[in-house]
Amino acid sequence: MSLTQSESQNRTGLSEVSFQDFQLEQFVDELGQNARLRASHDVWPATTWEQCMQAGVPRWFAPASKGDTVIGGWDWSPAERLKGLMGIASADLTTAFVLTQFVAAISRMVNSDNTLLHEQVLPELMTGDQFATVGISHLATSRQHLARPVLRAEPVQGGWNGKLDSYILNGVAPWVTGVSVADVVVVGAVCDDGREMIFAVPVDLPGIEYGDGAPLVALSGSGTDQLEFNQVTIGSEWIVSGPSEPAHRSQSNGKPSTGTGSLQTSALAIGLSRSAIGYLRSNCDERPNLLGPTDAFETELRQLEGHVLAAADGTASEDVMQIRNAANDLVIRSTQAALVAAKGAGYVHQHHVGRWCREALFFLVWSCPQELTMSRVCELSGMAS
Repeated sequence: MSLTQSESQNRTGLSEVSFQDFQLEQFVDELGQNARLRASHDVWPATTWEQCMQAGVPRWFAPASKGDTVIGGWDWSPAERLKGLMGIASADLTTAFVLTQFVAAISRMVNSDNTLLHEQVLPELMTGDQFATVGISHLATSRQHLARPVLRAEPVQGGWNGKLDSYILNGVAPWVTGVSVADVVVVGAVCDDGREMIFAVPVDLPGIEYGDGAPLVALSGSGTDQLEFNQVTIGSEWIVSGPSEPAHRSQSNGKPSTGTGSLQTSALAIGLSRSAIGYLRSNCDERPNLLGPTDAFETELRQLEGHVLAAADGTASEDVMQIRNAANDLVIRSTQAALVAAKGAGYVHQHHVGRWCREALFFLVWSCPQELTMSRVCELSGMAS
């Protein structure tokens, strides 16, 4: 992920751009053009990712500074960030998905009290000089049925005063996007006493192994694979947070966390729905019988977009779980409607409509809360009616 010196300087020198001044529509159009030129959607989206870095997209999601440390973000509002994500997802879902994992790593580090991360890691992420991702799904939704934590942290006593100065990590982070190109991975591990820790792990530490990306039903180009830890020693200077009680235990208000069923996930589902509904609209002139269904889909899409943005601003009447359920439902129905409209042509492997249908299935499994998972199973079985 290294850059030439001139590229790095250009990015570092990006002046602050407000949402109103950012040419989002033009950026999304150009991103979509580059995505369509990609030979295969099963490979890393290098061109579109580089385009995002050149445009300063990481800066949407970070503050200008943290304490006395300059980070270089543009401090866009939550709603403005989601508008940007919807646009990117409508152009290329793989790039948007990778971005959410990159942003999740940034967010964890921004909210950390660790000044080393603010001073040495975050500026490199803002410029795109380095790539960071996360491996924390196993703390919330993935493999929660297992009795033994899949990734464990053991403290090591050291130093002249006997204080903890390092930890040993053993196990696996089962889902890490962009693992083969990452410089740093923010991972979650569990201590013997059940408390959780988050580390920013440099991937070049001895004992770390990873693959090039698992073959998935869709989004294989995201390079998502396991990250394995075999007696990996990491210094306490890389702690992002913890040790602390698990989030699912400490949360007392009964609401899902911002990670599980988050608005970002719903924003990406909306972006993909835009593509499918746009395909239906493009066929309405030649097939007037599509006008009614397309109008209905567009109305539903606008309403859902409004709910997501209102939730981001804290003014929504719907909760995050309801929005996620509606987004999942819309993306499945709209992509399948586009496939029906495309007929046999859409069933050819390389056709974009068929790919959209496969990508829509992702929202049924990606950080999907147990409540929504069982609701969907019951609905499919006919129990919901």
